Amino acid sequence: MSVQYKELRGDLPYAFFIAGNAAGTDLVWPLFVAPWPLLIRSVVWVPGAAVTASGTLAVTLSVRNRGPSNAGTAVPASRSYAATNSVANTPETLTLSSTATDLRWSSPSGAAEPMPAAAPYPVTGTGQVFTGPGVYQGCSIRNTSGSPGTYQLYDNTSAAGTLVATYQLAAGASATDNPATGVFFGKGLWLQASQTVEGSVRI
Repeated sequence: MSVQYKELRGDLPYAFFIAGNAAGTDLVWPLFVAPWPLLIRSVVWVPGAAVTASGTLAVTLSVRNRGPSNAGTAVPASRSYAATNSVANTPETLTLSSTATDLRWSSPSGAAEPMPAAAPYPVTGTGQVFTGPGVYQGCSIRNTSGSPGTYQLYDNTSAAGTLVATYQLAAGASATDNPATGVFFGKGLWLQASQTVEGSVRI
C-alpha cells in the first residue's frame, strides 16, 4: 500500500535559505510553492548574523502568500525590526496573522483537495480543545446531563470571538457534524458547554 506525501498527518517542516541584504534595500525572495492546499501553523526565523533594530529604517520581515495568480497580498507571519534586536543563530517565532484565512495556502492550480484524516480530541465540558491554528473537521457529542444544554465552539482561547459551531441538545441527545471541506481557525478551539458532555471534536 502506498501513501501519498499529502496524506501524512502532523506538522511538516520546510527549511529555506534567505540571502543577506543591505540596509534600506527591499528584497523579495521566492521560497516555496505549495504542492497542495495547506495550513501555516508556525514560522521560525533564524538570522545568520545579529540584526540591529531601527525605528528609522523600520524594516519588516514578512512571509507573503502570492497565491496561484502570483498577486496575493496575504501576510501569514511577520517580524518588525522597528524595535528588539536579533541574536545571530538564535531562532525566533514570527507573529502569525490573527486572520485565519491568511494562514490557508492554496496549491498552484487553486484546486481543493481532500482533507487528511482527522484526529479526535475528547471533550467532557467547557475548556480548550486545541491551541493554535487548525481545521475543524466535525464532532460527535452527547449531552450527558439531565437538562437541555448549549455547546459552542469558538476560534479563540476563551468563550469569545468567532463562533465556529454551535449545538442545542436536549437531555441525553447527541449531535454529529461532518463538514465537507473543514473550517479553518487561527487562535485555537474553545468549547463552551452549559452542561456535561461526552464525545470528541475532530481536528
